[in-house]
Amino acid sequence: MTVQHNLKEQAVATLEMLPEEYLQEIARFLDYLRYKMKLKSPHGRERRRQQTFVPPPAMAQESGWPPAFFEQTFGCLRDEPLVREAQGEYEIRGELQ
Repeated sequence: MTVQHNLKEQAVATLEMLPEEYLQEIARFLDYLRYKMKLKSPHGRERRRQQTFVPPPAMAQESGWPPAFFEQTFGCLRDEPLVREAQGEYEIRGELQ
């Protein structure tokens, strides 16, 4: 048996023991890995240079984000970058007792 085959068998055995909530989390992670692999493909490399990671729609919605939130807001500050203004002086407070 190959190392890869052994790893797959171990993974399947572990998955069979996990509760539903962990399986859902693993499914989201696998969606992320598939998305990441897609960006590493020859066709995805050019796309990757033009954008940063936007979670797959299923992952974003399961995490509580509104549908298409990332697609609609990605790059919205491109022409007007955020500026961190001066923070002022730190207030020195008395010690707690």
